[in-house]
Amino acid sequence: MRKLLISFIVATTALSIVVAPASFAEAKAKNAKAQKTPAIKCKPTKAAGHAPANVAPADKLPKR
Repeated sequence: MRKLLISFIVATTALSIVVAPASFAEAKAKNAKAQKTPAIKCKPTKAAGHAPANVAPADKLPKR
């Protein structure tokens, strides 16, 4: 029974490999420039920054 089941699995796997088409992938376009998407246009926002206006510069810079 076990030998029959293993041989059945091997046979169906081999048959599916033979019957299946070579490739399921879509064909690639040869012209790469035609594939480019248009650039994203960003709209200006009304957001205000969080940096305070009256901050003195640092006297000593931190080491890197």
